[in-house]
Amino acid sequence: GLAAWLVVGWAVLVDVVDDEPDNRWLSVCFYNNMVTDAEDLGDFVPEGLMNEDARCFNLESDDDRMRDYIMARLGEAAHNAANNVE
Repeated sequence: GLAAWLVVGWAVLVDVVDDEPDNRWLSVCFYNNMVTDAEDLGDFVPEGLMNEDARCFNLESDDDRMRDYIMARLGEAAHNAANNVE
């Protein structure tokens, strides 16, 4: 399944990857310039979001630390979009 949101000029792509139904995971992708990744937990994806470079974070299990890290990236992207960061 695939869900995407475009909010206040910024995009985040949220994808439930279910190639193997018993092993689903969540992928959350941002434009690369909208988020930082100090802990290097994301994957750089050239032209991965609407032909722009992306940074994707995968939640492969119910991992509190990764979930919090992704939530912080969501906040960062929203802040940067509100301040017209490009």
